[in-house]
Amino acid sequence: MSGKTYNTTGTLEQTLKVYPSLYAVVGMRYHSAVLACIHSLPFIMVSYGPKTEELMNFLDNKGYTIPPEDLSVETFSKMWEDLERLYGSLEKNMTERYTTIHEETLQKLSTL
Repeated sequence: MSGKTYNTTGTLEQTLKVYPSLYAVVGMRYHSAVLACIHSLPFIMVSYGPKTEELMNFLDNKGYTIPPEDLSVETFSKMWEDLERLYGSLEKNMTERYTTIHEETLQKLSTL
């Protein structure tokens, strides 16, 4: 993780501008995972409740969830190393999940 740039944002506009340039996302909020999926970004979720747990399961990203009580430098570092090692397949998974969700939603909307 050394030598990397870490971004934080303070507004929605800043967040939407920075996402396309990110390598990966570490988030706690539901919408950080949604935006990561939309941009095909691998991500690690510090999951605070059932809503984020369900989303991580839905996105087939359960292995990259850390409950807040288990968050430590060691836990995070191991997960980050795994993310970097499997980056290509995680990126591909996010692209496929987004494409599938997007197409299914458009199909359902067309029948309304």
